[in-house]
Formats: sequence, structure tokens, C-alpha cells
Amino acid sequence: MSCLRVMNFDLAIRCFRPIQDPGLILAVQRIQKIEDRPLLAGYIAMILKEFDKAQELFLISSEPIAALEMRRDLLHWEDALQLARNLAPKEIPFICREYAIEMEYTGDYINALMHYERALNPSSDDNEDKSLWNSQEKHQPSQKKRYDYNNEEWSKHISLCNAGIARNAIRLGDLKRGIELASTSGNSNLQKECADILEKCKHWQEAANLYELAGCYESAVIVNLKCKNYIKVSELLMHVTNTPRLHLQYAKARETDGAYKDAVEAYETAHDFDSVIRLQLEKLNNPNEAIRILNKSHSSEGAKMIAQYFIRNNDQTKAIQFLVISKCFNIAFDLARKHKKMELYAEAIGLNASVSEYQNIACYFENEKNWYLAGKYYLLAKQYEKAIKHLLHVPYQENSPAIDLALEVVGEANDSRLTHLVIVYLMGETDGIVKDARYLFRLYMVLKQYKEAARTAVIIANEEQINGNYRNAHDLLFSMVQELRQRNIHVPFEMFENLTLLHSYILAKVHVKNGEHLLGARMLIRVSESISKFPAHIVPILTSTVIECQKAGLKSTSFSYAAMLLRPEYRDKLDIKYRRKFETLIRRTDLKTDNVGVLSGDNGSILNQTNYSVTETSTPCPSCGSPLLETSLYCTECRSTIPYCVITGYHVVKNDFAICPGCQFPALYSELMKYVENYPTPICPMCNIQLTRDSIRRLIDSNDILNQWINSLNVDISYLYQAARTTVIIANEEQINGNYRNAHDLLFSMVQELRQRNIHVPFEMFENLTLLHSYILAKVHVKNGEHLLGARMLIRVSESISKFPARELQKILITH
Repeated sequence: MSCLRVMNFDLAIRCFRPIQDPGLILAVQRIQKIEDRPLLAGYIAMILKEFDKAQELFLISSEPIAALEMRRDLLHWEDALQLARNLAPKEIPFICREYAIEMEYTGDYINALMHYERALNPSSDDNEDKSLWNSQEKHQPSQKKRYDYNNEEWSKHISLCNAGIARNAIRLGDLKRGIELASTSGNSNLQKECADILEKCKHWQEAANLYELAGCYESAVIVNLKCKNYIKVSELLMHVTNTPRLHLQYAKARETDGAYKDAVEAYETAHDFDSVIRLQLEKLNNPNEAIRILNKSHSSEGAKMIAQYFIRNNDQTKAIQFLVISKCFNIAFDLARKHKKMELYAEAIGLNASVSEYQNIACYFENEKNWYLAGKYYLLAKQYEKAIKHLLHVPYQENSPAIDLALEVVGEANDSRLTHLVIVYLMGETDGIVKDARYLFRLYMVLKQYKEAARTAVIIANEEQINGNYRNAHDLLFSMVQELRQRNIHVPFEMFENLTLLHSYILAKVHVKNGEHLLGARMLIRVSESISKFPAHIVPILTSTVIECQKAGLKSTSFSYAAMLLRPEYRDKLDIKYRRKFETLIRRTDLKTDNVGVLSGDNGSILNQTNYSVTETSTPCPSCGSPLLETSLYCTECRSTIPYCVITGYHVVKNDFAICPGCQFPALYSELMKYVENYPTPICPMCNIQLTRDSIRRLIDSNDILNQWINSLNVDISYLYQAARTTVIIANEEQINGNYRNAHDLLFSMVQELRQRNIHVPFEMFENLTLLHSYILAKVHVKNGEHLLGARMLIRVSESISKFPARELQKILITH
């Protein structure tokens, strides 16, 4: 510091550096170039904190204004004002404002208000020293603007002063003046500050108005709540979002005043649903609205309040339901037991209760001898043996839910002993009633024994088919095929073949209804070739085949099936109006020939009559590309069974391939699109889902999907040989019992099955079929008076007379 006193600045800087005071170093560097010795001495005195001496030196220097600036920087406001009167009178308003701010900060509101008011008046002292003025302009040109009272800075100064006056006037009780200044200022920050002051002074209404004017709606709501101006609060709450706290305060205030409807609305807005439920029940007596709120909130406490309400009103049913929702299970159970509402309680708890609760319910129903419900809830309690015993104790009825539940128990328990109990029951060994085979199918399904389930499904479907319930049989087989395919289990060929036949029948009905006679005729021909599998409607199906073949121009096929219908076994069942037409049809002998042969029926004779007007188109086999008739589902070149289109029934082709978006079965893309575009509500005939244009895509690279289908349809056929051997055994038993026609038809159907797949027919099977057919021919020839032919056939039979029973032996020999 001594170096500064002697103005040795270089040495001073060198001394300041070790003490790491950069501010002091910069200050010295800044002043060392000043040439005015008094001014330089003044700055040195200021650095040395000798402010009075610095002021004296500044005043005798060429820049006396530096003294004023020093006092302002030091917040020596009284000294600054004294200097400003002589050096810069026009700075007085600004110094007064700054002085007022400090006073306001320290709580001297009276003097602060006085200085804010004084700051509004510009100085009128024009006798200032001209030299000082010139000096100021020379050394501080930036200050010249401050003396122009019309500039932007002066306007800002006036606003700050008015703001200070408004704040301090309110603090000192001059509310009218302060509020008026704040309201007309257009300054939201000032309005909020004044509102804060008014709120602290408990001038609620004035504070609320200023808060609203400032856009502080939350604060306005809070203050209006304090002064109970609820009308204003309801208006302001429209401007407030995501503030449930305010709505809750408003709701409580309205509830205290007895305005329950307003309180309910506010509680709901605040998401205090329990309070809404409480008021709806206790004050407004509106349980329906309380239940609506409960469904929205899922509040356990709310459910308990509703339950108590219904208990008070003796509505036990609803009380139990809401006690369960509120998880008061013990109370609900006791109430249900007392009022015999246990079924309601059990239904209410659903699947969300504990094992002990289910066990209590099961014990109750067991005591009440309600075996079905006891078994149901023992199942939920994981007590499988008790569940099975109670369910099997239920008296048997068709479509009994008890059996379905017992099957579910077996599947969940995975216990061979329980499975045996159910099988014994289904076989009728416990009550003497053999149960529907569908239950056995379901049992295999729940046990995930899909192969056994598939075999059972085929048996059930065959029964449905025999009874004429073709759609039921179709849907059963389809669901089983889908089940197996989803689990990558091979679909038995017999199942898929039966599904194909049933689907062809359904397609025939669809095509005939839509006027597609050729498609309908093709499908009916496929069905008629296996007409023995439709015993309930043989004559109607063959009749439809004749009619549709006529409409489609398939004259020879129409002739063939008309001839079949006029056989003795069908003739009497044929409608008289069709009989005469068919008799006329078969008398025609002018049929031209082509290369299409048709199997006349299950009897096996081939009629070489042909269609003279329509020739069936050939399309490439999707497996090997060889030409293949559209309706053929077996390729003799690659020996593959081919998948068919679910819309037409024709085999699919590789370059026009698509799949149904629902069942994923293959289809011809062009035919599928035509079907969708030509019908208002197109439904897949296989799975019955609605088809839309957007859901259908042509598969360009269809090799993978086609190969999957073809491979799934062409697997090991050893089961067919086993079936052939079994068929021979069964046919022999029928033959021994004298049921020659049954034995003949059984062997014939098996022979046809093997021939369609180019599989060798066992010699024993063909020999037995020949012998039985000779016996049938002998009876036909004898009846028709063809004695030589009859004798020849009887001789053939007599040569193997040991294969015919003793009761027929004498009759055959006498006839011979």
C-alpha cells in the first residue's frame, strides 16, 4: 500500500501478485495511465478506503463527478444527494429511487414512499457549473442520455417509481392509491406483488381481485376461499387445470356450507372419489351415482361404504357384492351364509379369492348337497379328488356342465387315478348310462392326447354325418384339424379326407345358391362318389347332382346318376315329379362321347357315359407341374395328395395361390378375390370369418406353404394296410353272420380307398369281394330269370361254401 501512496505502480503490481489479488492489480493498471494528479490521487485514496479524502481530491480534479459516482457505488445516499445538487442535479431522481429501494428493503416504508415520490420530479436547477457540464460530456458521453427525460430510460424510471409507491402505499394503509396504481400499470408482476402484500395484511377481497387481474388464478382461488366468495371461486376454477388441491379445498368449503351438489362436483374434479361416494350415500341418497363413481375409481373404501349403505337398507344381495369388491370377504361370507346367498357370494369373488375362501364355499355347498357347486369350488381350492367325486355324483343329463367341469379337473390334476374314475363314469359302469362320445373326445383334449382325440373326433363326426348333421360334423373336424396343426401334430388322413368331403358338400350348397351350376355340379359329383357316407340324404343328394349336372351341361354324368336313382332301392324314395323326368332322361341315346368317365356310385360299376358339352379343364399340379383335372386332388405322376381351394373345391395352383386370413387354409387367389368382390358379405366357407379385400394377398413365393400342406397330406400310409387287415376281419364276421351285403360294401369301400391312392389291394381282400359279389349277382340273375348266369355264379360260390354259414348252405345247394 505504501507503493500506492508514493505512486510507484510497477512495484505495487509486483507486490500484489504474490497475494493473488487480481482485482486490485487490474484497478492499479487501469488508473496508472491517468495524467490528472488530483484525479489519480483520488482513485488511490479510494483504493486505500480513504473515501472522504478521495472525495476531496475528486472535487479538485478535472472530473469532480467521480466523487458522486463513488458515493453511489458505496450506497452513501445522503452524501450522493448532497453532491448531486452541485454536480449533477438531474441525477437526483435516479438517486432518490435507488435510495427508496434500499429503504423499502430494510422496512423503512415511510421514507421509501417519500423518496419514490421525490424521484418522480425531475430537477429544475439550471445554474449548474458549465465547466462541470462540459467536463461530464467530455469524459462520460454515455451519461448524456440520462438527462433527456423523454427517452425510454426515463419512462422505465417512472414505472419503477410508481410500482414502489403502490407497494408502500398499500403497506402504509393507503389501499385505494396503491390498488389503483397497480391496476392501471399493466404490470402483472407488480399486481402479484401488491396482491401478496394485501393478502399478508388480510385484505382478502382486494388481494383476490389483484391476483385475478395478474392472471394468478390459483392464488385468487385460495384467497376467495378465505373470504368465502364461492361464486367467484367456481368461476375461477374454470381457468385452473391440474390442481386437485384447490378443487379439494373448494369441495370441503362447500360441504361445510351444506352445498352438497357443488361439493360432489368439486370432489370428483379433485379425484377424491371416496368423498363423492360418501356424499352421494349419506347426504344425497343416490346409490346409483355412487356405484357409477365406484366403477370409475375401483376404490375399496368406496365399495365398503356402498356395502354398508345397502346393509342399512336390507338389500343383502348388493351388500354382498360390494363387500367382495371392498375385500371384506369374511363379512361377505357370513352375510351370504346367514341369508342363503352363497351362490351370489361365490359368483362375486370370481377367480380372485384365496384357496381357503374357495374351500369354505365348497364346504357350504357340500353341506347343502349341491354337488355341482361343491365340486366346482373344490376345484378352485385345488382339492381335485373331492371335486371329481362331487361332480360325478351329479345326476346325468345331456349337455351336463358337471361332466365338462370334471374333465377340466382331470386336465388340471393330471392324475391317472382320477382320469380312470372319469373314464369309468363315461363308459356307464357306475350308473349304467353310457355317456355321449363327445365327452370322451373332450377328455382326450384336456389330457393333450391329441391322436386319441382325433380318432374320437372322426367317430363323432361320422355319427353326425350319418344323422345328416353335416355342418356340425364339418365344424368338429375343422376345429380338430386346426388344433392338431397349431401343435405341429400330423392330421390323420381319414380326418382330412372326411373334412374334404363335408366341405365339398357345403361348397355345393353355396355354389348352387349363388347360381354357379358348374362348380356346384363338380362338388356334388365328388360327394356322390362317396354317397354311402351320406346315408340320411342319399336320394336328395343324387337328385341335386342330376339337376345341377343338367344345368351345367354335364349330360353323361346326369344320365349316370339318374340311372342310379331309378334302381329299385332308390326308386320308391324318389319324388314322383323327378322320377318321370329322369325316366325320360335315360331313354335318350344320342349322347356324344368324350374322355370323362364317371363312377356311378358305391356299387362300383363304371358307366362309360360322357359329357358332350363341357370338358373339365386341366391345371398344373402344384407339386410336380403335371397337367391335372381341376377337381382331382391326387396326382398320379408324383403320387401326391393335393390341397384344395376353400372357395371352389378345385386343387390349388402355384402361380395363383393365397390363404384365408382366418383359418390359413389354401385358396385360389383369383377365385377368392372374385368371391369377395361379387358378394356383399363374403364369409369363408371353412371358418366362417368375414373376408375383406385388404386382408387377402397373393403369395408370390408359395413353395414353403405348399410344401407344408402337401407333406402333411402325404405321410406314411402304413395305417391304411392295418385298416385293410382290420376290414377283412370285420367283413369275415359279417359274412359268417349272413350279412353279405354289409360285408360286400365294407370290402368295396376299402378297395376303392386303396385304389384311389394307387396302393396295392391285398389278394385276400379282393378274393373275398369277388366271392361276395358273385353271390349278389347270382341272386340278381335268378330273380331276373337268367338261370345260366345264376348257375355259373352259384357254382363259384359253392366252390367256397365253407365261407358261408350253415343256415344258408342248404338253400344255396337246392338253388344250385
